[in-house]
Amino acid sequence: LTVGTMLKCASTRQMTAKFSHIRSIKMYTKELPLITPYCLSGGNVHCECLPATFVQIETEDGLCGWGESTSWSHNYIPAFAGGVRSALDLVAPLLLGQDATDIDRINDLMDEALCGHIYAKSCIDMACWDVLARRANLPLYAL
Repeated sequence: LTVGTMLKCASTRQMTAKFSHIRSIKMYTKELPLITPYCLSGGNVHCECLPATFVQIETEDGLCGWGESTSWSHNYIPAFAGGVRSALDLVAPLLLGQDATDIDRINDLMDEALCGHIYAKSCIDMACWDVLARRANLPLYAL
């Protein structure tokens, strides 16, 4: 079966729905130091590390999917690390018990709870794709 065929197959869909419900969503933060600090915007933005947020989604049967969001400096672009973490605090409880492989549904739920802020929701989306790839026993790029 190809991935496309497998995802359309009713029996496979029933199997994934049975086993891929989200049990937990964990968030980890880490400051990633830069080898060489940088300066932008005419010297107004200095950065020595990047604030990373990692998300782990665990399903009822123990599969784990990982996602990540790393923004630049808090005063450089709209993607603010604190915004990612606050958004996750808001949307994560709504996703517990949902099918992690029903990525459209996961994104709809996040959009209903929080308008915009795609950068903040992307780590959940990535983690769900990772779960789907692991469920299909394929590398993520093959999906």
